[in-house]
Amino acid sequence: MRGWKIPVAAAALLACFATGAPAIEVGKPAVPFTLTNPVTQMEVSLPAALEKNPALIVFFNTSCAACEAELVAAKNYLHNNPNAFKLFAIAIDSTSDARARVSKFIEDKGLGVAIVLLDPKFEVAEKYGFNFTPAAVGIDKEGKVKFVVNGFSRTESKVFTGNLESLK
Repeated sequence: MRGWKIPVAAAALLACFATGAPAIEVGKPAVPFTLTNPVTQMEVSLPAALEKNPALIVFFNTSCAACEAELVAAKNYLHNNPNAFKLFAIAIDSTSDARARVSKFIEDKGLGVAIVLLDPKFEVAEKYGFNFTPAAVGIDKEGKVKFVVNGFSRTESKVFTGNLESLK
């Protein structure tokens, strides 16, 4: 039973700390996609779901501490700035129990403000040029990329907050 813990932990660390350059560019239109909510099984499509609102898309993994910190920071920002942007939390999880794991993570972290989606094959993340989590993209009211965040660090939370401010 113990043998599986090391590979899982190594994979989680790689998912959190691997680096890569996004293929998307600031000022360009956001990449359209359709994904499913793991709880309701309803499909959500971008850009239609934006409804002329700014948005923050966060790609995350439930076993990634940096992902959790980034999502909680976005949630806290929205708590103090209601309606500042729509929060799309896109889970990267291909496990057989992904729906349950993602639902529990969202509930445990109090992330009910997020539009939660599941990207089990990392397809949307790759369309955005990401090969790791966490990764985030800010989208303005016109549906154009406003900023890209690779990774997350609590020491850089002021920079992250500044990025969120730019969506208003």
